[in-house]
Amino acid sequence: MLGVQAETSIDQARVRSAAPHYKNIKVPRQACSSHWVDEKSYRIQNNAHRGPYDTRPHEASQREVQHCRTVYETQKRLTGYRVADEYRGQDDITFMQTHTGKRLPVRISVDPIVL
Repeated sequence: MLGVQAETSIDQARVRSAAPHYKNIKVPRQACSSHWVDEKSYRIQNNAHRGPYDTRPHEASQREVQHCRTVYETQKRLTGYRVADEYRGQDDITFMQTHTGKRLPVRISVDPIVL
């Protein structure tokens, strides 16, 4: 008995619809805020009345303090298209990375039946 091989060819199916498919992803980003704080500096000196350290404020100043944290934003990302097509009366649904247009190439395979 001889080996029987399937014959294949390429044809075009009609695209009935192509719906975009999205996936929600979380994208990290830094959220920072700052505020000013009062800062007092102290004089270090030897004072006969107050001891070796003078704890009276010498001069007041301000400095900016920044706090940062990671926050996550939800974004929609296009992952592909859900394509509904029809070929010779048969309906099919396929997921594809790109939009196909009005036609979709299909591979047709014919397997002979050996009795």
